[in-house]
Amino acid sequence: MKSKSFATAICLSVSLVTTGAMAQAYPVRPVTIVVPASPGGSTDAVGRVFAKFMEPRIKQPVIIENRSGAGGYVGGSAVARANPDGYTLLFAPDVILYSNLFIKDQRVLSQELLPIAAVGSSPFAIVANSKLPVKTMRDFIAFIKANPGKHNYGAVGGTTVQLETNAFIRSNGLDMVEIPYPDTAGPVRALASNTIQFFWSPITTLKAILDTGAGVGLAVTSERRQPLAPDIPTTGEQGINVVYNVNNGLFGPLNVPKDIVDLLNRVSNEITSGAEGKAMLAKFGYESVTADPAEIARQIAASSKRYTEIAASIGLKPQ
Repeated sequence: MKSKSFATAICLSVSLVTTGAMAQAYPVRPVTIVVPASPGGSTDAVGRVFAKFMEPRIKQPVIIENRSGAGGYVGGSAVARANPDGYTLLFAPDVILYSNLFIKDQRVLSQELLPIAAVGSSPFAIVANSKLPVKTMRDFIAFIKANPGKHNYGAVGGTTVQLETNAFIRSNGLDMVEIPYPDTAGPVRALASNTIQFFWSPITTLKAILDTGAGVGLAVTSERRQPLAPDIPTTGEQGINVVYNVNNGLFGPLNVPKDIVDLLNRVSNEITSGAEGKAMLAKFGYESVTADPAEIARQIAASSKRYTEIAASIGLKPQ
């Protein structure tokens, strides 16, 4: 009996050592990061540079796979269905998590993707048409209230910024007509042609708008002024209670082992807290972010609740 027990103990010990070694060995092969956007855009560009920063830290190649479509849903849902072994990840803006509010019969990605790391946060710039006699947010609100129903605002349809813009319009009692566009290029052109008079622009697009003279930057939707637009005050500086950022991060399927999540989170935080990582993100209009998965999950839950409430208040139904 002693001999059998001793042999069993040895086998169990070997098994535990082997299992521990396998867990510690991750990754033992290349890691794929799905970017739910076409090559060449800002999300793709940041994702590719971030992957290069990851490679020496995890000692494996990181392969970018572009899977665009349906506002990021195609790539996001593919990762949600992937094997939760840490070898298929998603680099994406958090806005794709709420696509079920706009398109029916979609998986609820906010509940089917595991947050792993926060990478970068980018605000929007609130822009008015330069033909309007306004220079500040207060000017704009007063002017539109004095001219109800006479002006249009542009919004990229099926996005959280559309919800945020709508919430701003409603909360300030403004009477404006919404004109939806399929992408950011549409409202930029419409601003230049005076088809719209108001638009929330990605901070990275702001310079092109200002350079044409078509728009005036009224505010940025961040808590601090932005290096790409240092002369434009924040909404908070003007007494406007609006903070809106697009947050790029790293996600995986549910049930990725905790030790792998912890490793990837440490790697990401090391990148975004370092001087090179911060400089890289700033180049693309992002502020570097570090956060643990639990904190990111709380932020996503709060945002999901907020956007669901806004969608219900305006009668938005998935199409």
